Amino acid sequence: MVVYPGDPPPDCRPLSIVQPGRPHSCSVTQVSLSSHTGTHVDAPCHFVAGAASIDELPLDILCGSARIVELPRGAQMIDRAALERLSLHGAERVLFKTANSERLDEPFTADYVHLDESAAEWLRDRKVRLVGIDYLSVEAPGNPGHPVHHILLEAEPPVIIVEGLDLRPVAAGDYELCVLPLRLVGVDGSPARAMVRPLR
Repeated sequence: MVVYPGDPPPDCRPLSIVQPGRPHSCSVTQVSLSSHTGTHVDAPCHFVAGAASIDELPLDILCGSARIVELPRGAQMIDRAALERLSLHGAERVLFKTANSERLDEPFTADYVHLDESAAEWLRDRKVRLVGIDYLSVEAPGNPGHPVHHILLEAEPPVIIVEGLDLRPVAAGDYELCVLPLRLVGVDGSPARAMVRPLR
């Protein structure tokens, strides 16, 4: 899987393996990974000192109706103008499907589609509760001060960020979303299982 530069790659190491004919044997694996590996949720304390950690996020933010929007293939950045061209009226949770989806099985690339500050402000001001994207960050790599994360996570209430989504199997539209991070007490983020199904 693609891994953000500086993060340790995931490592799954068997500690024991079940042995045929030995009923008391079992398989146990040691798993090591960053809290921001694969599909993951950024808790506000990822960038905001003293803010909520991943175990403090209410599930009603992470689960509910969501709109998947697909950006044109040539789009390199999501800004306010791009958002105003999309149909986002009434959307509480917005997931961006971009050209990033085609790169999820490749090594990290720094020219992924991301949000800029004007887009983050637009989403915050319209009380969007959750923003997701199909790459490892909503923000441009190396953006000094991480303003996009700060705008979203410092909002009141915070706009929760889900990164690393695999949206390849789904089309644009309205869905029921459920994102379930591990309940890691005091931690800045967590890998998560994210699922969508069409609204009935």
